[in-house]
Amino acid sequence: DLSKQTIWELICTEAIDTEYSHAYYTRVYEEILKRGISVDELERARQFMQLTAGWLNFELMVWDWISLDENDIKKAIDLQFEKHLITKNKKEIMYKYIDKIKELEKESKHK
Repeated sequence: DLSKQTIWELICTEAIDTEYSHAYYTRVYEEILKRGISVDELERARQFMQLTAGWLNFELMVWDWISLDENDIKKAIDLQFEKHLITKNKKEIMYKYIDKIKELEKESKHK
């Protein structure tokens, strides 16, 4: 049931090491848009996800087969910071972006 997944779980769907049908990915996409995320913002969020959760799963070979979410994104950000791949300022900006997407979803529920 996609409605029970968090916005970041949905966005991270393509970064898990499980292949779904095209129909499933279409349903995920539609669910994200239904939650108030614009097509442009979704594209930015997907790029962000690939640089974080995608990096964690594929570059570092975590190979999560079930789900990834904002906690995994945060782990990736923290690890990138620890490895000196990003600055403290970049880390803070990235954490704020996680919250921005959740806030957009909340705003759409109140409309």
